[in-house]
Order: sequence, then C-alpha cells, then structure tokens
Amino acid sequence: MDFKEMKKTIVFYYHSISQRIKNDWSRKYLTLEVNAFEALLKYLINNKYKVISLEEAHANNWNFKEKTACLTFDDGFADFYIYVYPLLKKYKMPGTVFVSTEFVEDYRKETLPTLQDYWAGNKNMKELDYWGYLNWEEMRLMEKSGWVKVESHTATHMKYSSGPILKDVHHPGSNCLYPVGLLYPELKTKYIRESEAFERKLSYGYPFFEEKSAVLTPIHFPNSDLIKEVIEIFKDYNWANYEKTKAVALAENIVKQYRQNDNVFEKIESKEEMEKRLHYEIVESKNILEKNLERPISFLCWPHGDNDKKSHDMAIKAGFLATSLGSKVQTNDFSDRIPPRFQNKLINNSIRLGLFKMDMKIKEYQGAPFAKFISKVYKLKGK
Repeated sequence: MDFKEMKKTIVFYYHSISQRIKNDWSRKYLTLEVNAFEALLKYLINNKYKVISLEEAHANNWNFKEKTACLTFDDGFADFYIYVYPLLKKYKMPGTVFVSTEFVEDYRKETLPTLQDYWAGNKNMKELDYWGYLNWEEMRLMEKSGWVKVESHTATHMKYSSGPILKDVHHPGSNCLYPVGLLYPELKTKYIRESEAFERKLSYGYPFFEEKSAVLTPIHFPNSDLIKEVIEIFKDYNWANYEKTKAVALAENIVKQYRQNDNVFEKIESKEEMEKRLHYEIVESKNILEKNLERPISFLCWPHGDNDKKSHDMAIKAGFLATSLGSKVQTNDFSDRIPPRFQNKLINNSIRLGLFKMDMKIKEYQGAPFAKFISKVYKLKGK
C-alpha cells in the first residue's frame, strides 16, 4: 500500500454530553448538547468515515487507506452512559471513555435511566437529567455491549498549587474543584449536583495560587496563617460586587509580605513523596480499573493534556500502549502516543458552522492547502 495514499485517523474528544447546559456549573463549557453530538455522528456517516476503536487505530499506527475516526470522552461523566452510550449503539460506533478512579460513584449501586428508556417511552427527558459520574456497574454493562471501552484518566484528575503567584480568591461561583478536592477528596464526585455545599467547604476569600497538573508539580501547601489572614480581610466583603482584579489586589497586600519572607507555603511535597503519588496516579489507577473491569487497560489520557517524559515513561513501563499527547509535547512518533485530538467548542451555538470549522481543521491536519488558507482567514485554529 502506498503510504502517500494513507489517511491519518482523526481522534475526536469531548467531555460532558447532555440534554442541556447546566448554567450554575462552573465548568459548563465542558458540555456539548446531545443534538449537536448526534450531528457529529451523522457528519461522520455522511462523510464516509469508519469509526474504529483506539486499539485498531494504534495497531495500524493511526493510518488507513479509508477515512477513519476514533471517538473519545474525558472524565467519565454519568451523561456518557445516559446519552452517548445509546447513540453509539444506535449508529454502531465504538467509543472510549477515560475515567479517573477517584471520580467513580462507587457508592451508587443502581444504574441510571438512559436515552433508550426515553425512546421506549418508559422515562421522560427530565428523568434523565443527572449530573455526576459513572459507577462500576454502568462501566461493566457498556463494556459487555462491545461498543465501549473504559480507559485511564489517572487517579485524581487534580491540579495543585505550584508557586507563590496569587491568581484569585474563593468567591461565589468560583472554579474551586481542585482546592476543595485536595481537602475533601471524598466529595469530588458530588461537586456538580451539590455545587453550593461543595463551594461552602472553603471560606470565601481563601487564596488560590498558580497551579499545575498533578503529574507535573509537587504539591505546595499554603501557609495556614496566610490563609487565615486573607480570609479575615474579606470578612465584610460584598461578594455581590466581586471584581477579580480588585479582590486579588486586596489579598496581595498580605500575600506579598509572606512572599518576601519566602513563607507562602508551609510545606512542599518532597521528591520521594511526589514519586509515590505519581505511582498512584498512573500505575495504581490502572490496577484499580483492571480489577473492576477484569481486563487489561491499554490507554491513558492525561487530564488537562499535561504530561512530561517522566510521567509518560512511567505509564509505558506500567503496560500502557499509548498516552495522550497534550499541548506541551511535540512528536511525530505515535507508536506510544495518541495523536492530537479534535473537538469543536462552538458547535452548541451553530451546529452547521461548528461542523464546517471542524471539517476545515480536519482537512488542515490531513495537509489540504486550501484548508490551511481558510483556517488562517477565519482563525479556526484552536476553536
């Protein structure tokens, strides 16, 4: 087969697929509405794509004579089981869901109703509206169908404070998953549907510092006295008039004093402690998935796209076939990497326009000169 005739496999990725956007969720930008997702599946059919598994794509070095695509979904939201799984079966397309083991609803034993129940007239759409994460039984049922594979998204899906630069303070509606998740990991699976209670676990005014993905930084634990002082100055603050720039400037009056004394953090994780934690993130999460699903786990998708040579090498040594590339790693060797993945964040606003932009991005990736020109004109890169 002439290599010039080969076409690169297009790997799509999404997160939450639901019937609506949850406007009180701080990460609502992760949700693609289900009608837009189904439009993507129809696009693949109409454009004669063969949707294949990650295993098949990897075994062929991500190159085929025909047009191929893989469908991947990050985070293991329960809406994957509710909406995506029935659609994958309907259109006979395989998909992969990447699950973080600390985000499994192992306390929930029953399975949720799905689109299939709605199609059969047994449930209305309101009864499908659940915001949370998959449980083990749902994962096992999907795997048994042959249309879904569960793979690793590490253990914690966390980011940690990584330096002394103040980025924000906790306020109503703030994106507080990681600071709260560090202190209360058992609550992480409930942070969407119990957002107000989750948010209230930290006092408003709690300082948020610059952060990095869990696999890239030792954990920096902020000075407890600093935290108390910053919270205290916001005791009578009118949060209804919160302005980030002004709030950060107010907190900075205290933080800079600690920074000058190199005392922003009371503890920084040691090299040995981080090494042990990395093993938990990468190796132990693989073991947990394998124990519960009773099969080898072959692929790892890095949360936030962040990874480095050390974390990747640990994953390959642990038995993963490939890990996701992310934005910080550049390579043309995909023997142990998942190629760059595509999604279209604008498809909710205009399905037709979103599909056009996505089509141009794909053609640009495949090397079509006209697509590069159109992408440049319309600034499609990264959209």
